[in-house]
Amino acid sequence: MSKAIYPLFFEGGHKKVLQDIHESMVMEEKSKNTIKKRKNCVPEPEVQNKKQKLSTFEPVDIQNINEYVVVAYQDGWYPGCVENITASSDTVTVKFLSPSTKPGFFQWPSREDRQIVHKQFVIYRNFVPDCVCSGRQWFIKEHDNIDAIYNNFHATFFC
Repeated sequence: MSKAIYPLFFEGGHKKVLQDIHESMVMEEKSKNTIKKRKNCVPEPEVQNKKQKLSTFEPVDIQNINEYVVVAYQDGWYPGCVENITASSDTVTVKFLSPSTKPGFFQWPSREDRQIVHKQFVIYRNFVPDCVCSGRQWFIKEHDNIDAIYNNFHATFFC
């Protein structure tokens, strides 16, 4: 080692260098331990409002087979036709339409999308999609209203 390159080391300053290294290592450990947590979706003052929303949200009463309904999922809402109602387990079998590129437009998928869903996730009913393009596409004129209902449902249950 050359005195010109490392003057602090040879002149007793090595303690200061070691202390600086140690402090920087301790600072790195502290910064690793202070990981930022994700913000809650609902701020604290809104917790009471959320409880009120839960109590005011009315479940949709499904009564008929071949009735069109909208089911809420975490990534969005999907319309479909009720094929079976199971009264004992509060579930329904729904054959779903798949979304198109334009808002409010849907089509029947080439491979049937049939699922058993719990009635609590059915957020809308009593609508009939309009046939567009000779049965290939279907338009739901209530899609703006359904979007608003879904956003409220999503903020209450999925957030």
